[in-house]
Amino acid sequence: MSHSLRWTLALLLPCLTCALQWLLWDPWIQPLTWFLFYPATFLGAAFLGKYAGMVGGALSAILGWYVFLPPAFAFAPDKHQMVSAFMFLIMAILFSLVFDRVSTTRVQAAQAQARLDAERQKSKELEGLLRERQANREQLSESEGRFVATFEQAAVGIALVSTAGHWLRTNRRLSDILGYSQEELMALSFQEITFPEDLETDLDSMSRMLRGEISSYSMEKRYVRKDGRILWCRLTVALVWKSAGVPDYFIAVIQDIDAQKAAEVEALARTRELEQSNLASVNREFQMIALKREVNALARDLGHSPPYDLSFVDADERGHST
Repeated sequence: MSHSLRWTLALLLPCLTCALQWLLWDPWIQPLTWFLFYPATFLGAAFLGKYAGMVGGALSAILGWYVFLPPAFAFAPDKHQMVSAFMFLIMAILFSLVFDRVSTTRVQAAQAQARLDAERQKSKELEGLLRERQANREQLSESEGRFVATFEQAAVGIALVSTAGHWLRTNRRLSDILGYSQEELMALSFQEITFPEDLETDLDSMSRMLRGEISSYSMEKRYVRKDGRILWCRLTVALVWKSAGVPDYFIAVIQDIDAQKAAEVEALARTRELEQSNLASVNREFQMIALKREVNALARDLGHSPPYDLSFVDADERGHST
């Protein structure tokens, strides 16, 4: 309800009440001076607010005193009439105060309920957020557990390496491959245990990866074990980036291929030995053919038939020459 309408009703309601009571005064209401003014004041206090209700009550007290307390249409200075008007005014003020208090309490209760509902909603949202975080934490813990299990139980060496080349974390298999304990590897860089002839290729690939030219690389390289033995390994490297696009660390997978390399070297040596043996056999065969030709020529000179049939060799040579 607007402010102007509230005050208009506060002034209009006592006047309408006075007019209605005047119409009903002689046959029905007289001598009950405040018969209709009480409910009108009650309604004004209930619906028009504290100050408008008080003004309406004061106007009702004036109209009731002036119109209905004898003598009519006069403010008689009678003690009983003044007390009656004053008591009515007090009741009107009390109505306004009580209803204002009730209205204020309702507003405060509604505000408190709204705050309580908001707090409950926030509490529900917080509980949901906490449950979500707990679920995320459990998933993260499970994921970390799987990562640690995979990392530590892998059949190949796995390491996290800083962009400067220092070992950040290694698994047990890598220690078995290189002969260093995990604590000893933490104090070293991979450059220190790389065979010198393979270091440049490795560093060049790392630089290309840091520049974003490649996402990963793989190579066969040699490491120098703690006991001084040279060990062939297959190295596969990938780079992990931070969210800001800055390189974070390398993931290196190192597989021991020393036995494979030794087998390849042995196979190559055997192949070379076989080739040399075959070449020696061919040479001996050619020498025998040359010797048989000399014997056949000597036999012809002496008037004898050649003892060796070399027609297959002659035919083969004629075929090649053709």
